Amino acid sequence: MNRSKLGNETPGFQEAGQLRWNRIGRGTMSTFKDLKTGTKLTGAFLAVALLIVAMAGVGYVSVKSVNAGMTTLYEDRLLPAQQLGNVNEAQLEMQRDLYRYILVPEDRAKLGQDIVAHIKVADENILQYERTYLVPDEERGLAEFRPAWAGYLLVVAESMRQVKTGNTAAALQSVGEGGAVFAAQQTVNQILGRLIKVQVQVGIAVKQNGDRTFERATTLMAAAGVIGVLLAIALGMFLSRSITVPLATITGVATEMAEGRLETSLLDGIESRDEIGVLARTFAQMAGQLKLTLEGLRKSHDELEMRVQERTGELKQSNEQLELEVAERKRAEIELNLRSQELARSNAELGQFAYVASHDLQEPLRMVVSYLQLVDTRYRERLAADAREFIAFAVDGAKRMQVLINDLLAYSRIGTQGQPFQPTDCEAVLQAALRNLQIAIRESGAQITHDPLPTVRGDATQLVQLFQNLVGNALKFRRDGPPRIHIRAEPGDGLWCLSVQDNGIGIESQYFDRIFVLFQRLHGRSTYSGTGIGLAICKKIAERHGGTIWVESELGKGSTFRFTIPENAEITP
Repeated sequence: MNRSKLGNETPGFQEAGQLRWNRIGRGTMSTFKDLKTGTKLTGAFLAVALLIVAMAGVGYVSVKSVNAGMTTLYEDRLLPAQQLGNVNEAQLEMQRDLYRYILVPEDRAKLGQDIVAHIKVADENILQYERTYLVPDEERGLAEFRPAWAGYLLVVAESMRQVKTGNTAAALQSVGEGGAVFAAQQTVNQILGRLIKVQVQVGIAVKQNGDRTFERATTLMAAAGVIGVLLAIALGMFLSRSITVPLATITGVATEMAEGRLETSLLDGIESRDEIGVLARTFAQMAGQLKLTLEGLRKSHDELEMRVQERTGELKQSNEQLELEVAERKRAEIELNLRSQELARSNAELGQFAYVASHDLQEPLRMVVSYLQLVDTRYRERLAADAREFIAFAVDGAKRMQVLINDLLAYSRIGTQGQPFQPTDCEAVLQAALRNLQIAIRESGAQITHDPLPTVRGDATQLVQLFQNLVGNALKFRRDGPPRIHIRAEPGDGLWCLSVQDNGIGIESQYFDRIFVLFQRLHGRSTYSGTGIGLAICKKIAERHGGTIWVESELGKGSTFRFTIPENAEITP
């Protein structure tokens, strides 16, 4: 009452107090504006962290409370109930086995063991039940159960003794209705029923207690959630006022600046002295600089426009010259395509000509050989020795001509009658070539080995011919002693390098290129047979598969022929 009276009687007292609080408020706001944005965000994140920790603590306490209730229910009620159920089940199993013990003599030994096992299970569960927390009703029921269970075991033992002494009828009467075992079993069952009933009543009470604990925990978590939502709303308002709204203002001004409107009056409303305030003032300064820069750019633009017009005229002339060059190049490409088509047609005609020529040449050669052999057969006794020798020379020359024609025909067919490329197993290709050479291999006693060989894209027939020619040369050009030949494959940069190595007579380096040319032989026909086309065929097959072939050798120390095949070979004309 005195304070109110003093306030009413003293003029200006309330106005002075209000002025003081206004100064305090302005000081507080000024201090808040001076805070850095990082400090504000750190405070906000700390508030969020504290909120999360608080809610986590509330949730932990609630869950722990509910979990404790469930643990109590399980340990105090569910386990004793399960133990009583195990005792009841063991008693029923024992009663069933006792009947069978009396009625089935041949199973009595095993059934006696089963009855003892049931008694053991029941005793163990009774002992565990006694160790749990018991309410008074359970203790009284357990005090009644112990003598009843002991009496039941005694009459069961008596019945089993009667069976052993041959008094089966007395044992049946004991387990039947009105008998001693039946009466003892009824007593045990009644006590077990009362104990189970007590377990149910206590379980209901424990469940109700758990429900109340859960309700308290739910209420506590709901209150924490409401407090969290309110704190989140307050934090959002704080961030919006101190950070989000100023940033949105700066973003709007930046968008207008990007569109060419350099008005920064909206930035005047940002009075904070943190990083955002510094950014706003920096934008305002930047806008002033941009105005000056734009004026300079306009002048530069006018000058550049004039230069562009001059350059455009020059480019127009260059384009006209380029169009003339493009037209000339197209004409050259058309001419090249025509020549390529003509060359392909010429190659096809040449291949056809080689086939027809070889076919037409073989017929008269076969006739010459046949008739010369017929003359030699019919008139051999009438001819002089030199005449027979001349006939032999003629037959040999005709046969060599036939071999030469066949080799030429095979050479011409490599590029014209080859098969499309398919995945080809080089292991199978090598085995096919070795089967074709098996007679020469057996006669020479050659030892042929090979490393694992890859699968490549190629013409299997031509690859067989390639391996056959190289291995055949290794068998032919051998030194004294059995030939040793090894085939290997080495991966390279997008290709496979395959090689055939021998221990033969070798080749001088000056002949490395010559041996791949048609009809080039390094030895006389009397020393080594052949037409000199085999390696030329190998070269053409390797080139058709997009690879190359070469030899590495030293005279008297063997040779190594290597050829390459791309991993994804395409047909090469």
